[in-house]
Amino acid sequence: MQAQDGLALVTVADNGTGISAENISRIFDPFFTTKGPERGTGLGLSVCYSIVRQHSGDIVVESELGAGAKFMVSIPCDEPLIQAAFILEPPGQPGGKFAVSHGLRVLVVDDEMVIRHLVQEVLRARFGCEVDTVQSGPEAIERLASQKYSLVISDIRMPEMNGTELFLRLRETQPALARRFILLTGHLGDKVLESDIAQWGVPLLRKPFSIGELTETCSPFLRTATLDAGAI
Repeated sequence: MQAQDGLALVTVADNGTGISAENISRIFDPFFTTKGPERGTGLGLSVCYSIVRQHSGDIVVESELGAGAKFMVSIPCDEPLIQAAFILEPPGQPGGKFAVSHGLRVLVVDDEMVIRHLVQEVLRARFGCEVDTVQSGPEAIERLASQKYSLVISDIRMPEMNGTELFLRLRETQPALARRFILLTGHLGDKVLESDIAQWGVPLLRKPFSIGELTETCSPFLRTATLDAGAI
């Protein structure tokens, strides 16, 4: 790591197979992978990119097939303190980002850790909100009983309690917050369920989704949210 012009610079290089020109523009897209089934989720680099962008940084990649790859990460820092530790500056204002002091808080419910992390980092970076994550419906019920939220994002297929069951429970106990609910799914195919979700008026985000699709789906809720939107 080195400091240059107020930036902390980190370069990571390998001598692997490299990245083709047709793929290099897509490597930070969520769910994009050249690995076969069961060998990769295609979320690792997109999570890294979201974390770096959250701190107003950037990642540049250089690669050719057969010549390895080089990733150069730059993050704004407090240069006088670089020898002890680097200080990350507050995120910028992409997409009209809210300040954390506005009290926006989102709950993400998904049994896949990498999905929870991806959604968490994207929402922090794009909207500046606090994001809590849990891996099951029962855990979500516990959080919802003790914390106010402006938005709930839940996967549909989970053990113990699925996302639609969580939504229906919330509609009974916190109807105002149930109107600020988004469902995620990678396996739908149930026409009755699709019809029910449409009648409930709950936005449905299908996996694989892009960062832009996630931001666009969440934006109407987070741009209009208030601290009281998730009142218990």
